[in-house]
Amino acid sequence: MAEGLRDAGLHEHVAMAFVAESKIEFFTVPPERRVRVENPMRAAGVMRTHMLPGLLDALTHNIARHTRPVRLFEVGRTYAWPERHVPKDGPTAAIDVLLPRERAVAAALIYGGAKGGASAREITGAAVQALARVGLRARPVDPTAPVAHLHPGVQAALAVDGAVVGEAGEVHPDLVRAWDLPEGTRVYYAEIDIEAVPPRVTATARDLPRFPSTARDLSLEIPLTVSAARVVAALTAAAGQVDRSAVEASQRAGGKTTAGEVRLATDSFGEPAVEVLEDYRGAGVPVGHRALLLRLHYAAEQRSVTDDEAQALHNAIVAAACESLRASAPTVRPR
Repeated sequence: MAEGLRDAGLHEHVAMAFVAESKIEFFTVPPERRVRVENPMRAAGVMRTHMLPGLLDALTHNIARHTRPVRLFEVGRTYAWPERHVPKDGPTAAIDVLLPRERAVAAALIYGGAKGGASAREITGAAVQALARVGLRARPVDPTAPVAHLHPGVQAALAVDGAVVGEAGEVHPDLVRAWDLPEGTRVYYAEIDIEAVPPRVTATARDLPRFPSTARDLSLEIPLTVSAARVVAALTAAAGQVDRSAVEASQRAGGKTTAGEVRLATDSFGEPAVEVLEDYRGAGVPVGHRALLLRLHYAAEQRSVTDDEAQALHNAIVAAACESLRASAPTVRPR
């Protein structure tokens, strides 16, 4: 995991596991579950319940000394008394029930510097890359419940094979103010619960594509309440729907399907290749909306794809995806 975060251009940070209690008031662990320290050093009287305070301390230290971007990560443990002890077998069972729960976490923080430039997409990409480094495909998905320490409109859950293993987004403005960071500072944070990460599946080799793919860009005007993950899911589902319809039409006409049919290409994980390139909010976009730029790749296994074939499939997928999204967001439209 650490190697993947280094590959994403982040620098490793190591903080003390002790923090001042005032710095964990923003997080969800109640006072009775905090692990207190006898004879604490200075004001650091409790064990950390979250990784973000230590990274924010490091960011504050750096901002006070320079205006350059800050990109940090830390792999460590958080500590809290469990809500209830679950009896365990084994030679250390009697001791285990007396110990707090330790959670292994990989956390990352990005600040774009005085000129800005960082984004929620960048921190999400760093977390996804860290998981890809250990052979796991992560997807940003809508969180089942909002995370209090992240901006309510700029956050996503990270899922591997449908299981949520982390979170990513913009740090809540209340936390930015609590750490006395300059007005307007935007900080991005991601966290991976290492214990929640599923075991890696043994990698299998497959042939490289023999024929090139082609791409089409798509700009969608969508409400701010519609996440990029939801748009990608709608496009992926629409591609499957269009593909099934084409197969059924071919069968009804007495033809047969072949591996040469044009379809949405797949990436190195075998997943549909839909990229999110840009999230624009500003002039030319209605209030309460944003323009999302995506790129869809099309290919066939046994031949090259013509422009007309790719465009026809692209139009069908976009139309089906927009129809699905408009069921709950009527103002969705291609730009």
